[in-house]
Amino acid sequence: MRQRFLKFGYFLVLGLSVAIFNSCGDDDEPQPNEAGITSLNASKISNIIFGEEISLAAQSEGSVYQWSCDGTPIQQNGSQIKWVAPNKVGTYTITVSNGGQSTQKEELDVVGLFYDEFLDMKNAWSKSSYSTATIVNGCALLTNSSTTAQASLGYIFPQTISLPFSFKTKVAVTAENWNDLPTGFSYSFYCDFLKPDNADKYIRNIYVGVNPISRTWRVRYGIRESNNTQYFDLDENSRGTRIIFEALEKMTTVSMSITENYLLQFFVNGEEIYQTSELTYILQDLGQEVVVLESFSYVIAPSSKLLIDNFYFTNDNTILK
Repeated sequence: MRQRFLKFGYFLVLGLSVAIFNSCGDDDEPQPNEAGITSLNASKISNIIFGEEISLAAQSEGSVYQWSCDGTPIQQNGSQIKWVAPNKVGTYTITVSNGGQSTQKEELDVVGLFYDEFLDMKNAWSKSSYSTATIVNGCALLTNSSTTAQASLGYIFPQTISLPFSFKTKVAVTAENWNDLPTGFSYSFYCDFLKPDNADKYIRNIYVGVNPISRTWRVRYGIRESNNTQYFDLDENSRGTRIIFEALEKMTTVSMSITENYLLQFFVNGEEIYQTSELTYILQDLGQEVVVLESFSYVIAPSSKLLIDNFYFTNDNTILK
């Protein structure tokens, strides 16, 4: 009898020990949330531009939310987060899970910069102090109030952009008196580049300048050294004589691209006006291996206006014309 009692006590103690051990294990190792993620909604899924902030909201009966973009964890918690579009064209997959098997996914399409219609000039747009930028019937209107200085309107990229890139814009030039306009290349499209690390001398910008009266144009580049920028014609062919440029109060499409191999192309109304690979040799002479875009700018003459109907920018090897 006593022997059977001891055996019963032994198994009772053993059972209690296992139960206590399992209970402690549950506390030390949180289990996945068994409540499923029931939905995932995004404030926008297509035509997303670089740097645009997208709101994402998930619903679940539980409290665990783990977010990722293309498999890379997003360091935000909770059922609602903000995702900032990168400066690279592509489709990005946002995933939210409950720490277990329940997930929801949403694909977000980043198209570059896409201003088919201007609603405002906020965010990354900046202008010179003596000019105004307003919205007129979905177009951006840059007005230069100075009688002596050029005015500019630029887009400063919130994140770095490497080659390739391509932009296209439709513009019209207006002025109260065309005869008062300067005779130089008064309307330009600038691409400014960042200074590479440890570089004393580097290519600061490239611009296409247009004279809407004579319909002549030129392509130039600036070399920055010791806080000074010196400009040069890109090559002997970069001074055009006549082009199809109807921007005197008429809309004209202007495009410029630089490929991965540093081929520069310039288009007007879809027609290629100029191309050169000279940029390759300039960079070799400078010993510069990386070109990173900082901003894009419109520059206009004194006492004139520039009407911008649209602006597109991409960096997925597409050549915009």
